[in-house]
Amino acid sequence: MEKKKLILPTLSLSALLIAGSITYDAHHLFNRYPADFCEDNVDFYSEEIFPDAIEDNLQYTLNHSNFVPQGLSVSDDYFFISMYDFQHEFNSMINVYDKEGNLVNSCELRNKAHVGGISYDKEHQLLWVSSFLGHVDAYRLYDLTHKEQVYPLYKDLYLGRDLRSYNRPFETAVSYLAYDDGSLYVGNFTLNNKGTVKRFKVDIGTDRIVRLKEEGRFKVPNLVQGISFYKNEDTKYMILSRSCGIDVPSIIQIYKYDDSIDDYTNPLLNSKAFYFSPMIEQISTDDDTLYSLYESQATPYRDKSEEEKTLRKTNINDLLNYMK
Repeated sequence: MEKKKLILPTLSLSALLIAGSITYDAHHLFNRYPADFCEDNVDFYSEEIFPDAIEDNLQYTLNHSNFVPQGLSVSDDYFFISMYDFQHEFNSMINVYDKEGNLVNSCELRNKAHVGGISYDKEHQLLWVSSFLGHVDAYRLYDLTHKEQVYPLYKDLYLGRDLRSYNRPFETAVSYLAYDDGSLYVGNFTLNNKGTVKRFKVDIGTDRIVRLKEEGRFKVPNLVQGISFYKNEDTKYMILSRSCGIDVPSIIQIYKYDDSIDDYTNPLLNSKAFYFSPMIEQISTDDDTLYSLYESQATPYRDKSEEEKTLRKTNINDLLNYMK
């Protein structure tokens, strides 16, 4: 397959001034829902990083634009990374890389959405992408790997009812999502209160019409940026990434998942939390690896952050060793 060249907009320096205008006292926010934190001073990042070509390409993109990486998903053949323009001058984008790190395609979306959640659906060959005001779009894999401007196969699916936006109380937002085992999970980011995750059964028949039936919902802690799932033998785990602010460590929080649980903030549940670098965004699992994406290298934040990588790898079993 012919590799595509990345087309970048011109750099706007005003983003540097805007980036530092909003701060949160995130330390007490993380403690709002107590968690069983790992007390060992362990670096869970793998020495084996992403292919250098992906990191180099992302660094070049971020050095020459105001794009901020938000979403990450992994398939058998590709890495998908979504990003939005901090200045909201340009449409959001999804970059597709092969497993060797080559840039396969750079796709321009037809909106300026935050694109904070993306997830690959192998069963239907789709990439689910969060959009505006509680809506979700779905793009064909072929379009993402072959076209520079992409249109969703399924557009404006309103799944965000009751998912309140953290900064616009009269609006809804799907801040993160994940497709797993025939279901689509969508949730909202919250600052102070519990967040909500809704689970939809995905059914696409021979008529190509998508049918999404809500089958459950549950509460999660505040400050959730991403959600992913991992199966180990007969146990299914839910992994949450939580972050808020440049100077506050992010948190990876793991629970044993059960469809019958409706509130994962219950302190009696078996869970474990781990400190990671600040400004973590979406996470994605592939085999025994947890991939994490950070926005700290984006132009608006780079001078304020000590994190030097946009992408990290972690062995999930290293985390599960600490579960009760």
